[in-house]
Parts: sequence; C-alpha cells; structure tokens
Amino acid sequence: IEPWLFSLRVRKLALGGAEPCALDISPTTAPLFKRGGIAMILKDVSTAGFPNHLVQYIRSLLISRGADQAFRTKVELVNYKKAILHLQNQLERIEADLSVISAAFFTRTGTVDECKR
Repeated sequence: IEPWLFSLRVRKLALGGAEPCALDISPTTAPLFKRGGIAMILKDVSTAGFPNHLVQYIRSLLISRGADQAFRTKVELVNYKKAILHLQNQLERIEADLSVISAAFFTRTGTVDECKR
C-alpha cells in the first residue's frame, strides 16, 4: 500500500467516527481516543485494508503472545487502583473524624512534662 493511499484511507474512515484521526495524534487529542483490548486492535487491522488471512494471522499471534490477557490484566489493575483510592479517601475522612473526636475528649491531667510523654 502506498503511504498516501493508506493516509487517505485512514482519514476517510475517521470522518464518520466520534474520535479524531489516528494520524493526528498529539498530547491534546490522545485522551479523545477510545481505549480497549484486542478487539479494537483487530478492528483497526481489518479496516486498514489487509487481507482476511493476514488479519486472522495477526489475531492468532496476539492471542498466542498473551496480548489479550495483558489488556485484561491492565483493566483489572486500573480497577484495583480505583478501589485503593476509594479506601484511602474513606480512611482520610475517618482519620479526620477521629482527630476531632479525640480533641473534644482530650483533658490535661498532671504536669506539662507528663503530657509530653
């Protein structure tokens, strides 16, 4: 495939989509692209104009090399990170509440030196 024909085909396919053209990737447009797994890669490969037998070969190669499992692991790690962040936020609120409660019930007894211990 000639580079200019490939570019023309990719831009034509991007016209109907909800995301920018893959050829126009930049730090500002990157968040607009969909993220996904092996299905999105295979969709891109099949719409790029490759023969069906080559698409099937690429699919089997990606699966045999563990790309599908890697994408699923990435999704699970992101979910785990979100759960940990949620727990951290809850613990920070509990810590703040305990600080207020302990301040309300704090009483000084004894000398200043005994309070420092």
